[in-house]
Amino acid sequence: MPAKKKKSRPRLKKILDLIHFTQRVSTLIHGKLSERSIYKSVIREAAASNLTSPTIFLLAPKGQYLKLFDTALPLKIVRRGEKAAGITRTGFRIDLSHSAIFRNVVTRKQTCAMSAQDIVKELLPGQAGAYIIQLFNFKKKDTILTPLFKKGAVTGVLIMSYTEYAGYLSPSVKSLALHISNAVDTAHQISERKSVEKALRQSEKQYRELTDFLPHPVFEADLTGKITFANKAAFELSGYTPFDLKQGVYLIETLVPEDRQRGLKNLQR
Repeated sequence: MPAKKKKSRPRLKKILDLIHFTQRVSTLIHGKLSERSIYKSVIREAAASNLTSPTIFLLAPKGQYLKLFDTALPLKIVRRGEKAAGITRTGFRIDLSHSAIFRNVVTRKQTCAMSAQDIVKELLPGQAGAYIIQLFNFKKKDTILTPLFKKGAVTGVLIMSYTEYAGYLSPSVKSLALHISNAVDTAHQISERKSVEKALRQSEKQYRELTDFLPHPVFEADLTGKITFANKAAFELSGYTPFDLKQGVYLIETLVPEDRQRGLKNLQR
């Protein structure tokens, strides 16, 4: 009995290390400002940890195939695999009509665990697949596949490979994929907001430039009555300068003394 306890401790530690890794990466990616930087962070952190080798595939716009985005598998071995299989990492695609495994993940939005060699056999039947299985030692590896989302729609697949313990790690991998998806949604929202803000600033700039051609004074003020903008005619008529506006000028001050009381009442309505 004591021997079994000693043997179980390294296994438990490794499982905990892998779970902590997924938690750490989940925290790290939030706040990234682009989809690409989020995916790259996952791959980079995994490669540095030496605990797992994730691969990310992204769905084509029309949804007919998955294209390899990046992998944490060692580059030297990947290049040997490219040469043996006659494929390139940058151009590698998975046609969903020819892959039941990946089609189920994408269309049914399911997380699944299976042998890595079964995936390779489906994608690369024959000698090329057999060589890849041997090269990456896929016979001894289990793989977890889970969908990635953007705005609720599947946009890719996250693949995590482990030499063992996949059955214990499926919830953590699924959680990591959800964190990736949430981070992508947040980055997209920030990007959209920045685009809207930029468009508004541009529109405001064009509006203010146009008002300088008007012969009549134009003022803009906040809710307190403080002037925030004046066109060229307004400066000429009032005698104020842009520097004065920075110091603080209120609409009521632009009125002649006998009209200020009435103007103040109108501002308070």
